[in-house]
Amino acid sequence: MIYLATQPYPFDVSQDECDCCEEDIIPQLVNQTDVTQFQNIVEVPDWSPQVVEDPTFILTVGGGSPWTIVSPTWTVGGGQLCKVLSGVASASQCFQLGIFNIGSYYQVNIVVDSLSGGTFDFTIAGNAFSVSSAGEYQFNVFASADGARVFGDDDVLGCVSLYEAYEILPQYTKWLIKDSQGDIVEVLDQDNDPDAFEINGKNITGYIDWSELSLPDGCYCICVAAASENTCVQNYIPNGEFNVSGASGDDQTTGWQLNNNGPGTWTIQLGRLRYTSNGAGNQGTAIPIFANFCEGVSYDIEVLVVISGSTDISVRIGSIAGPAIGSAGVHNFTIVADGSGMTITALPLGPEGTIVLIEYIRVSLANESEYTPDACGPQINLGTHECTHLINACHNSNVGKFNFKDSLFSPHVRLHSKIGRAGYGGDRVTSTLSNSEKNNVYFSREKIKQIQIDTASTYIHDFLSTLMGYKYVGIDGVRHHMEDDEYQPVYGDNDNCNAQSSIQISKAPQQDDPAII
Repeated sequence: MIYLATQPYPFDVSQDECDCCEEDIIPQLVNQTDVTQFQNIVEVPDWSPQVVEDPTFILTVGGGSPWTIVSPTWTVGGGQLCKVLSGVASASQCFQLGIFNIGSYYQVNIVVDSLSGGTFDFTIAGNAFSVSSAGEYQFNVFASADGARVFGDDDVLGCVSLYEAYEILPQYTKWLIKDSQGDIVEVLDQDNDPDAFEINGKNITGYIDWSELSLPDGCYCICVAAASENTCVQNYIPNGEFNVSGASGDDQTTGWQLNNNGPGTWTIQLGRLRYTSNGAGNQGTAIPIFANFCEGVSYDIEVLVVISGSTDISVRIGSIAGPAIGSAGVHNFTIVADGSGMTITALPLGPEGTIVLIEYIRVSLANESEYTPDACGPQINLGTHECTHLINACHNSNVGKFNFKDSLFSPHVRLHSKIGRAGYGGDRVTSTLSNSEKNNVYFSREKIKQIQIDTASTYIHDFLSTLMGYKYVGIDGVRHHMEDDEYQPVYGDNDNCNAQSSIQISKAPQQDDPAII
């Protein structure tokens, strides 16, 4: 996960950028009724395989290309997929099916080498995108349908040299809440707490509604168990749903090392792990090579066996095995790991041939206290804070690396502050008559106040310094405009990091603005 700065609740905050800074980071004020928001960028896990066949278009139609084309409108091979025929009735598409797991998320990279006469229209896992010029493009999509397609209209000519996709799995991300003792007191996941997560393009947003957690007043911090890291296999087993197909020797693609002792065979196909044996004496093992378990951690295991045949199935982490599985159905058990590797073993019991089909294997931590945060944000002072204002940035398009479009994201922070010291800017037009009498033809007046912000840490000022760039700012639910063009914190004589500040503001209601939280 890529952790974004210049937001009210960033992760991995430190005072290291301050020279010889000994001041502590001041805890962030949060009321029991507040919703803390933060947004970061999803990364492709290191293990995630590329799922499009022949993504660089090396193969020709006669040479086994998986791409279906309309010839002679399209050609494929030699490193490019090209629409080479234009004119009446030449509008057509080429496509590849059997790529995407519906219900998951993917990062798709496309390179268009040349394009003229219109647009290439890409349909990626049920999502539509159009490009009008050559270049490199990246799309993050939720797969609502299968298929990778590219369409060119009658007048379009052009070539594509890359069409690749990787599963990114943001749905397995978890938010962890730690107390002042460093103990994890809450774990939020997308199955049980869907309102705490929003996945929008390449961004993932967290919404921590403190009123729903029922935690006592005190100090806490929010941490991330990132799906891309999958530390100690606390998020998922890579390809534990068996959506990426393959056989023995396809370890790097499927994430599973499939071993046979005897004439038995393993395959992963049609969303299942399959073991076929010729009878007693055979033994097969399946090892998830990208799952690195942590010793001493307790894991809840769930295995769905569709067919077991006359075979004992066992699941082992390190040297500790769960109970033998000898029947179809859902099997649940707990293992305290004494090693980092997992092994699924299939042992036929009789002389007859047998088939084993496993639908999935899932893991979760048996104890919430054993989660390992991949990153944590600054300390939060949860309670009821008087003489504070809730300041949030509102926008209706993307800003920097933040995604506001089609999102509820509205970053905000609660600060000890006061509003006052009003000034009155004005503008008028005065006419002077021939008899020297003066008349006011036009007059307008604007009331400008100051919001004076008490001492806050550097990361808070990093965020406040960006408020001038947003469409508007909400202060306790009222729209305001930032009048200053610059932001200059005021530091004390002996303070090199924490500072106070003052910003000039004016009320600026507009009916078409996005809503304030």
